[in-house]
Parts: sequence; C-alpha cells; structure tokens
Amino acid sequence: SIKAEIKDIYGNLGSKEWSFNVGARTKNLYYGQLHSHTNLSDGTGSIDEAYQYAKNVANVDFLAVTDHSNWFDNDTKGTIADGSASSEWKLGHQTADNYNSDNEFVAVYAYEMTWSGSTGGYGHMNTFNTPGFETRTNSAMNLKAYYAALKTQPQSISMFNHPGKTFGDFEDFAHYDKELGKLITLIEVGNGEGAV
Repeated sequence: SIKAEIKDIYGNLGSKEWSFNVGARTKNLYYGQLHSHTNLSDGTGSIDEAYQYAKNVANVDFLAVTDHSNWFDNDTKGTIADGSASSEWKLGHQTADNYNSDNEFVAVYAYEMTWSGSTGGYGHMNTFNTPGFETRTNSAMNLKAYYAALKTQPQSISMFNHPGKTFGDFEDFAHYDKELGKLITLIEVGNGEGAV
C-alpha cells in the first residue's frame, strides 16, 4: 500500500492512497454457454444430450442449460425458494450434477424467466443458483414482483437476455436499486438470432 501526501505553498494538504500486488497475476479463460434450452422447454434434444455434446464433442469448459420456467411441470407450484414440486426442475439439477467434473467441466442447470405479449413483454432473464424458480404463468409475477423475489435469494446471479425491441427491455431497465445491481450482473449482447 502506498500513501502520497503533497502540500502546496499555502499549506493545503492533498493525499492519495492505493494498493497493488507484486507477483505473477494468473487468469484463466473459460469457454462455454450461459443460455441454452433442451426438450424440457422449447429446445431440441434431452438434457443428457446437451451436456454430453458440450463436454465430449464441443469440449467447452461449461454449459448452463436454462430452460423456460413456464414450461416446467407444476410450474405454478414452484417458488424461487423451492422448485421441488417440478420433476423436470429436479431432473435438470440431477443431470447437471452427473456431468460436473472437477477441473474439467461445469454443468449448470438454471432457468429463463420470460415475459411476452400478454404477460407484460418485459423481457427474458436467466437466473442461476436458486433452489427454485418463478414463472410468468403465475399471474402476480410482473417485473417488480420478480425483482422482489430475486432479493430473497442473495446468492443468486441473473442475466438480462437479448434486451431490445424483439423480446423486451425490462421497462427500459427501470426499477434499479443497489441491492438489485448486486444480483443482476450479466447481460447477453448476442445469441445468434441477428440484430435484436
């Protein structure tokens, strides 16, 4: 740590402090996908096929499968704190656990919260690391209610998916606060569907 102090000819004192590390800085680059779907929602192929392909054919470091939560069985019985009413949600997590391999491959199962047309058109958002999920099928689940639900899960991480006119821009990214800013930390800037 360094602290520098300077005094001008009039006796005014200014100071600046900063810290740095001496030594080799190491960084790792990882390649993978944070937004994908299987036949548990509107994708093709099983969740097993998705992880097998990612791990053994594409040879990526990680794959997050983020099926649409409104497609899960018993979707309205789930909450962000408890998704155990859905056998598909449980299957997704069990399958991901089967494919995780220390220092080789990370399999993640999460969900995509989507609103479209009659459900508000707010946008699509992936949410990771929660024990359950929320769904647009729950008529009370508007954007503000979802943000409130996220705040009950401080370990969670969320990502704005392909924001824009096509899928929605989260009411022009309204309702920001510092607590929410710590939970929604990722933004998808392209996903192969052209300019959105």
